[in-house]
Amino acid sequence: SPVAPPDAADPPPVEDPEAWQLGRVTVSLSGLVFAADHGAWDRGWKDALSAFVETCRADPDATLVVRTDELDEVTRAGFAGYLRRLGPFACRVLLIAGDIEGGLDALIAATHLYLCASPGEAAPLPMLRFMAAGRPAVSPAHSALADFITPETAFVAEAGRDYEAFPGDLEERLDATGWRLDWESLCRGVAAGRALARTPDAYAARSATVRHSLRAFCGPDAVLATLSARWAKRPPASGLAA
Repeated sequence: SPVAPPDAADPPPVEDPEAWQLGRVTVSLSGLVFAADHGAWDRGWKDALSAFVETCRADPDATLVVRTDELDEVTRAGFAGYLRRLGPFACRVLLIAGDIEGGLDALIAATHLYLCASPGEAAPLPMLRFMAAGRPAVSPAHSALADFITPETAFVAEAGRDYEAFPGDLEERLDATGWRLDWESLCRGVAAGRALARTPDAYAARSATVRHSLRAFCGPDAVLATLSARWAKRPPASGLAA
């Protein structure tokens, strides 16, 4: 059976998608928990949902929690409609928006692995928080992700260059390049993460490696050293004559 949530015996209360009608509810997170954090416009969520559902379709103990910053009618309809097209499945997909009681740390405490299917990243701060807490990732290693995604910290999904519209350009007039994921390798990463989480000793060892790697990348000492080095190279301020 899957290992217990790494840091929390009790699941975090989360905001229900219909919160403006039903109020706050408590959702039980048990078994194996993946988490993903997406902006409402992020085009990687279909790959994340389909890879998780395809890999864990017959596993009722597996849950993917997708946190998004917006959950209007259009967004909810898009998620629900896409999930219906994936066919019947026993695993769970939970979509939440807004505040979680206890903050993001409560979700991190209940999560085993972070799932990223982004076509491009600049500053994936929620992902860094999960990994800094020792949560291995299933992720590509392109764009800013290449700075900290390695075979030691993540199950790396393959990706190749792709031409697309600039993110946020709804009229698709601005050309840009992104990354197209190899979906089958993303599925293999989910399967490997699932197997790891079912082996407590191996999971604990990988978790420690991830935590150590992220501390070296963005821990307080690393940030202070980087800022100090940049400050030392800063040209002296020039004053204006009165």
